[in-house]
Amino acid sequence: YQRRVHGSAWSAGQRIVARSDWEKVKVDFMYIGNKAKFEQNPDLAQKLMDSTGNVTFRGSTSFWCKWNGLIMERIRAELRIANNVPAPNDVETAERIKLEMEAYAASTN
Repeated sequence: YQRRVHGSAWSAGQRIVARSDWEKVKVDFMYIGNKAKFEQNPDLAQKLMDSTGNVTFRGSTSFWCKWNGLIMERIRAELRIANNVPAPNDVETAERIKLEMEAYAASTN
C-alpha cells in the first residue's frame, strides 16, 4: 500500500507545472512542511529528538535523500533547542544546515 501511494503521489507531481521559482524554494518548502509535522505531533517530535547521528534516507532521488536527511537533522536540533534539551552541537548544526539551505537557494535561478 505505501509503495502504491508513494508512486501515485510522485506520478501526480510529474503532471503539474511547477511554479517558476520551484528549484529555488523546494528545499525551504520541504523544511517548512516537515517542521510543521513535528510541531503538530509531539510523540513524533520526541522520537526525532531522541535519535542520534546522521539522518539518512533511501528510496528517493540522490537530491532528496541528501536534503531530507539534512532537513531532519536541522529540525531535530531546533526541536531540542526549543525544548531546552540541546545536544552539544545542536546550535552549530542548525545554523550550518540553515546556511547550506540558503546557499542552495541562492545558487539556483
